[in-house]
Amino acid sequence: MIRNSSHLIKSVVYDCTVIGGGPCGIGAMGASLNTFQKHLWIDKNGFEGVGRLSSYYDVPANTPTSCLVKAMRRCELFEFDVDQENRAGRKLVDFEGEECPELGYLVEALEDAKKRVMGREEVDCVHGEVTSLVEGDDGVWEVMVEGGGYLSRRVVLSPGSHPSPPPSTSSSSLEWFNLDEMVSPSRVQSLLASDEDLRAGTWGVRRPFDGMYVFIGWGR
Repeated sequence: MIRNSSHLIKSVVYDCTVIGGGPCGIGAMGASLNTFQKHLWIDKNGFEGVGRLSSYYDVPANTPTSCLVKAMRRCELFEFDVDQENRAGRKLVDFEGEECPELGYLVEALEDAKKRVMGREEVDCVHGEVTSLVEGDDGVWEVMVEGGGYLSRRVVLSPGSHPSPPPSTSSSSLEWFNLDEMVSPSRVQSLLASDEDLRAGTWGVRRPFDGMYVFIGWGR
């Protein structure tokens, strides 16, 4: 169950608190549950989706399937193979070892793992944004969330990342586009189809190694 933080809890000291509900947060919870007991899991987005990864559903992964599957199987409580067997349609385990599938297949596997973690009795899930972390003299952390706070012996920060704004430029011939639009093949095609000027000024779209798309030949 996800609850909103609305009061200060001083009576419970968690063994570990994980901040962030994306891929790293899910992995951190899985690893920590193998060692510690009482857990607090905090996510500012209410555990919707799998962080920013959910925005890149049709983007090809740059990691082979074999590595993705190995990572998911490292945590037994994820019960990865059980959930993959129960999924209809094509799934992550159906791809060949060195093949790089769309990230959506990994998102689905991580969603299953997240549900497994959230359903455990030793995990309390809180929807809220952490405003401060203060370590006490006794080594216990006070984790302050909007409207309340919690105590924890350990804290793992897994808040993810956001694209940095583009560097300033004096060139008037450049037009910037959102990163989320540029890494998705379907969104690139949609953008080209809906923008006549962009389409007229583009004679190629190149996908470099890092996964970002670049419009070649912008300008008439």
